[in-house]
Amino acid sequence: MSIPESVVVDVLVRSARHCCICRRFSPLQIQIHHIVERSNGGTDDEENLIPICINCHSFVHVKTQMTREFGPDELKGHRDEVYDMVAKGKLPVQPQITGGEVHAISAAIIGTLHAENKSRDISDRATEILLAAACEEAPIEVVNNEHGSYIRIGGQIFFFSESDGKQYPDEFFELAKKGYLSLNGNLAKLTESGVFHVQELVKTTAKFVEKKVKCLCCSLHFTIHSWNPDGHRAKDLHCPECGQSDGAFIVWSQWKFGFIFQQVPGNSVQWDVGKV
Repeated sequence: MSIPESVVVDVLVRSARHCCICRRFSPLQIQIHHIVERSNGGTDDEENLIPICINCHSFVHVKTQMTREFGPDELKGHRDEVYDMVAKGKLPVQPQITGGEVHAISAAIIGTLHAENKSRDISDRATEILLAAACEEAPIEVVNNEHGSYIRIGGQIFFFSESDGKQYPDEFFELAKKGYLSLNGNLAKLTESGVFHVQELVKTTAKFVEKKVKCLCCSLHFTIHSWNPDGHRAKDLHCPECGQSDGAFIVWSQWKFGFIFQQVPGNSVQWDVGKV
């Protein structure tokens, strides 16, 4: 059973899509964590929820004997502090995501929908506009001139070569018809339904784990890309340089958007194949 949409929207609005751990603006990487897990009797009540980014979410679940893990009271304290900062206008401080990052995330989401052959109720261009609106958290301005039209969303601009005398690009009508945008003259803004749709899109996006490893014997650094976030622990690794497999490794881990094959370096060609 999923968290009710009205509760999800309220949590996202109160945090202004800031992670309550690192306090970064993470519009398309935000997740809602149960402070007390459902398996331990936690509920979907807003008091038991905290918005955190994908990277910090993995830290919250880490169990370690060497450092203190996140406890329920600490998580609530972080959350309430962020809510208070947003309410007092202390967050957001400044944009923390670039147009290039938005484009990369949008491309990953759209690529996933294509690759998984999932039904899409709006066009790719309309999806890009919707994702940009969620990232920028700024009014969407429509500008028409004799050469066509363009829309400005914060620091991003989308050009349309032909206006055909229309006040809005066709993609706006797509989004408005679905209830994702509200239109008012030359301005538009994201609706609550639009925010929720973005959240659903992000859930469908391909994600993988990148693990960065350092061998403590020979100091070799290497990376592992996997769909298994719990695998490839220090005790399971083998150093390809010095050959040690005694667990003498440091492993860093983070979630990333996109597809693993995109991590093949540059324009490299296949170099070697082992026995299967």
